[in-house]
Amino acid sequence: MPAAQDENYPSFYVSPYIKGLKPWQVNAHTLNGGYIENVVDGVMYRIIDCDEVAMFADRGLYLGVNTGSFYNSEAFKYDENTGVLTADPNFDGASVVFDLPMDKSMANPAKAQTYLDEMLGQ
Repeated sequence: MPAAQDENYPSFYVSPYIKGLKPWQVNAHTLNGGYIENVVDGVMYRIIDCDEVAMFADRGLYLGVNTGSFYNSEAFKYDENTGVLTADPNFDGASVVFDLPMDKSMANPAKAQTYLDEMLGQ
């Protein structure tokens, strides 16, 4: 990894995604996210922060990473029928999706729905 000051420094978008919700609508940006990062000895370390995602634990969560500075629909495949998000192996760049393990007892469906209604203006 080049240093952050290097002109070849790549940008990455790291975001939690809620299973079953459209990733272009519910992502780190819409969850009021931010991050700090540092490159040490060629390794990027990033800490991300966003609104609480534990309230969605019953739905399941992903952590996705793609090249760029926002969710890139070319980096992922999202099946609107099943709500499954996967990395697109044909994407020319970084694209990976991890299951984000969450204790389902942390879910708060009522709070999650209120949050989504307010965020999505429903």
